[in-house]
Amino acid sequence: MPPEGKEIEAEMDKVQCHCGRRAYIRPSWRDNNPGRRFLGCAKHGHMDACSFFMWVDPLMCARSREAISGLLRRTTQLEKEIQLCKQIENKVMAYAVVFLVFFLLWNLFSGKKKKEESSLFQRGSRTHIRRRHGEEVWINDKAKEVHDKITKKIAEQS
Repeated sequence: MPPEGKEIEAEMDKVQCHCGRRAYIRPSWRDNNPGRRFLGCAKHGHMDACSFFMWVDPLMCARSREAISGLLRRTTQLEKEIQLCKQIENKVMAYAVVFLVFFLLWNLFSGKKKKEESSLFQRGSRTHIRRRHGEEVWINDKAKEVHDKITKKIAEQS
């Protein structure tokens, strides 16, 4: 019976590559051997790595290879979709913050306008009346007529 699990790991820890370093177990993610483990040089993938290579796991059947490859492709696709959703979420949050700031500023300043509009009568009276020696003097008769009409309408509405 072949060794399994931790026994394989213990055996593989003793294996050295051609350049005298301890060989490391890595998984293959290629379509023809997805997830199949192999032993390779500690510097595998670098220019100064040796050519040591040895499979740890037995060859899988074709159906297993197809299934794992399909699952890996689907996982990659889902990860890309998640990334896209996160980007969209970030944009929506940014737009929401901009809208909220705009809305708050609009309410702040439109509320100020309403106060100004309600005091338009008071402002108008200040601009058309001057004081001389403690008396109110109207700039012109038309301004006094308009002021009197507005005062009368306000009194009627109250």
